[in-house]
Amino acid sequence: MWVGDIETIELVERYDVFVFSWFCYAYIPESARRVRILKRLAEHLAPEGRILISYVPTDKARRAIRVARLVARLTRSDWRPELGDSVAATGDSMSSVSFQHFFRTGDADAEAAAAGLCVLAQVPSDQVITMALAKPSLG
Repeated sequence: MWVGDIETIELVERYDVFVFSWFCYAYIPESARRVRILKRLAEHLAPEGRILISYVPTDKARRAIRVARLVARLTRSDWRPELGDSVAATGDSMSSVSFQHFFRTGDADAEAAAAGLCVLAQVPSDQVITMALAKPSLG
């Protein structure tokens, strides 16, 4: 078993499974970045291998997206807020910031497809969806 930053860990062989810890996939900002990560993992996935992710679905669009985009632009941030992004101040003195992306229906499926993966299963439980992804079968 290997544990590390999914964007920088050295992958040199084929693996049977990649498991994102609980909600970890939703903590990666920007859809394009998540798709790049899935593509990278797909390149190192064994023929019958799987990628497991979990996320919190939402049916609500965040109304503050325009404000978040303006703030990102004004602060010259390299982050581009997207629908479903949630940023909140946390801690006793609100000195920390937390980020999570909430996926609208079809968003995670679209990211998997953009990475060349297919959804084998989606299992909802207690406001969470766990997905199993794989490379499409050739036959």
